[in-house]
Amino acid sequence: FFSSVIFSLHLPPGMPAKLRPGKASSSIVPPKKKGSARKAPGPAKKPSARPNTEEQDPEVVEQQRLSEEAAKAYKERMKAEDEAKLAEARAKEDFWAKQDAAPYWEVPLGKDPKLPWLGTSTGLLVALERCASMTGKVPLIIDNTREKAVDTFYMYRSVPILEAKKMFMDEAAGASRESVLDEARQKLVQAMKGGCTLYIRLANSACDFRHKYTSPESFPIEVFDQRHIQTLRETHTHGKGDCINLTGSEHPFAASLRPDDMEAGSFFMARDGFDVVVCTHFEPEDINDFLKGSVPLDKLQPIKIYQI
Repeated sequence: FFSSVIFSLHLPPGMPAKLRPGKASSSIVPPKKKGSARKAPGPAKKPSARPNTEEQDPEVVEQQRLSEEAAKAYKERMKAEDEAKLAEARAKEDFWAKQDAAPYWEVPLGKDPKLPWLGTSTGLLVALERCASMTGKVPLIIDNTREKAVDTFYMYRSVPILEAKKMFMDEAAGASRESVLDEARQKLVQAMKGGCTLYIRLANSACDFRHKYTSPESFPIEVFDQRHIQTLRETHTHGKGDCINLTGSEHPFAASLRPDDMEAGSFFMARDGFDVVVCTHFEPEDINDFLKGSVPLDKLQPIKIYQI
């Protein structure tokens, strides 16, 4: 009893009195020293986002500035070009909407500063292309220029020109209608074989193609029908579509061919580029009165030409 009392009196501060001598306890935890706890590491400091321009090479800084300015100028130029193209497209669309709503189109023979969307082409050529692709009609050019500029244009292009006035004048002078029609037939075949325009020049005449100066066996009335011209391009033209021999086909132009026209044996195909253009010198308001009984006006698209 006394020994246990003496032992308890000599226990170190903080040690439980229940401990008995000779027995170790695994629950004894040494006391923590003040200031010995380790703190968790904080987040690393981020480097400053501001470049230290004082340490950069001045030439590098200048090159970077020039590069940024060039990129900005390029973007602004591209934006301006896109806006200009959009404006031209709208102007072109508005122009043709106005033309389609009128009794006849009115386009320049060459350029017009008011029509920048023409680009490198001319008013006449753009109108001819649009006439074939959009209206499905043969162009009827109205040339009231003093110099008859459209006639001159096609003369310089060396295309076959069918003089309509000459047809009835030759017959009036004693030529047979068959010979007159055969001459027209030869012009048609020449244009198909050469891949060029058959230019039918009415001038100031009203040659009667409806009843007198066309024939299924030589010069068919279908030369005034864009549908048959397009079929020839797509089906009976070298390097286009099906490339079917025109000879013996059901196409109305097939009857215009003669043995001397064949390329090899009985083979004939048109060349790419063939088309038909009709031209009159009558004023637009007189066309219906003078030509409605002479040519199929419903198959033609009137196009008045002007010069700047």
